[in-house]
Amino acid sequence: MNLPINHIGIVVNHIDRYIKNSLFEQADKRVYDPVQRAHIALISLPGQPDIELIQPEDSRAATYNYLKKTGGGLHHICYEISGQNALTELMNRFHIKLVFGPVEAVLFNKQKVVFGYNRNREIVEFLITEHGQS
Repeated sequence: MNLPINHIGIVVNHIDRYIKNSLFEQADKRVYDPVQRAHIALISLPGQPDIELIQPEDSRAATYNYLKKTGGGLHHICYEISGQNALTELMNRFHIKLVFGPVEAVLFNKQKVVFGYNRNREIVEFLITEHGQS
């Protein structure tokens, strides 16, 4: 099964400092996500998955412990999937444990997202779309 990759999530200490020290020129979109308690920036790359930069606000942020433990870096890959039923089937088939969601994602115009933990011990995110493949 090959689902389209929507974005790659990277946890950072400071969004602007990360961008300054990277090969990216600027973020295309910035939001504050109260559900994740994080400042988030999206860098769009033509013909490639986007890059999502996540800056936890404080110790109550979902990604705070990850940042403190690892210093930041690659956090998750987000796949697009069409509908909650397809997602439930996929999570059962691949034994993905639900970690968080579904919740509305401010960054993605309040489309629903779900975070899971797969057998490779990786965090995966699913953006539930009407046009994603299942």
